[in-house]
Amino acid sequence: MDGHEAAALRREEWFRTARQKLDERFAAEGSPPATDADWRLVVAAHASDYGFLPGEEDDLADLAYGLIVFYRQRAEVDGRDPLSATPITGTTTSSDPPAWWVEESRERLDSAHLLRVILRAALGLWGPPDAAGVFVSPLVLRDARWWEAVAITEIRERRQGLDFSAPLAELAELEPFLLKLAENQPHEGPRRRLRYLTTKPDRSVENRVLMVRGDRQFFVGELDVYAGPQPPATFETGPRDELLDEMFLASGLPAEDLAKLPMRPSRTFESVPTLEYLRAMSEHLALYLGVDSGEVTAWFLCDHEVVSPWIDIHVAPRPGKAAGTAAGLRMVVDVGSLSVTPDALARAYSDFRAGMLTSYGEDSLPKPPDDWDVRRRQFMAEWRSKHERAEWKAAWAEWQSRYPDSKWRKFRSFRNADYAGKGAKP
Repeated sequence: MDGHEAAALRREEWFRTARQKLDERFAAEGSPPATDADWRLVVAAHASDYGFLPGEEDDLADLAYGLIVFYRQRAEVDGRDPLSATPITGTTTSSDPPAWWVEESRERLDSAHLLRVILRAALGLWGPPDAAGVFVSPLVLRDARWWEAVAITEIRERRQGLDFSAPLAELAELEPFLLKLAENQPHEGPRRRLRYLTTKPDRSVENRVLMVRGDRQFFVGELDVYAGPQPPATFETGPRDELLDEMFLASGLPAEDLAKLPMRPSRTFESVPTLEYLRAMSEHLALYLGVDSGEVTAWFLCDHEVVSPWIDIHVAPRPGKAAGTAAGLRMVVDVGSLSVTPDALARAYSDFRAGMLTSYGEDSLPKPPDDWDVRRRQFMAEWRSKHERAEWKAAWAEWQSRYPDSKWRKFRSFRNADYAGKGAKP
């Protein structure tokens, strides 16, 4: 582990400690713990205020408590669910794409078909009916013989037109399935966050990012997984042996075909805990497809259809701005193709913005500066670079000589505009 990785782990542990202290305070007063959406706003607003030193976790926990309680109280006054006060910052929506774009997205996943089989086999969601459990493994790659046995069984499945998959039938099954697996996972190595989809926001779990896909709604949850011992264990592979033959026969491959299998050179494979491998592959494909990794996890385990964003919009907090208002949020638009027309993009943007302002109100947006505001700031920056003091009367005279038709007609309003721009009172 190099210095950068060690620093990242210390920073992660620092925030984890602060959040634990915050949740302990909520638990003591009988309030629900902070959600992931709550915590994202806290970190965005206050992460830069601290040096991640021991003892300062208490300060951040105190700030977070005040911020989150304010959101919840405001939600109650507005007649909304207190726990829905901050998840708006994680809202993601996507415009319905044309049929050809959906088909293209499916084709992008063709290269990951075998990878999905490997993961399902290790998790007990794939395998021949008479030997499905032979592939279940707490590690991927457990060894090269196991990997090769899965690959050959998958070839037989396709050639014979069979279907060895037994994916989870509903998204509602995904969360309990992963939680049960995580309970039996050794807590070794760096801790990571595996994202997944769920259809219901379970308040006992911190997972409140709302995702809208056309007329469907999902919530994105997160689960702790562990990367295993560092460095990972390795397995040496060699020529085919009796164990390998037994695995092939157990998978249903005809005995006469065993002689046709080639000998394999010696290689070394790393072993990775299955849930960590699922997390890494989900994140890798998510970057490739431009989607949330939770959607890829659902594709691996539930056959959830993954469609690359056509027009994808979400909101995120703006660090240092007015948290909890429209002014404290930024809108992020992801356009998946040059084929998206300007009219379609304008409609999607307009609809999403209108929905956000319905929640926050038009008055919560700051007035954007006009051309005169920008020109005044540039003028004052130039003036201060040449004068030790503001010398307001002289600055006003110079301004009037340059811009006799500006929107400021009086000296006092011109000077007050400068104070207001700095957040100070004249």
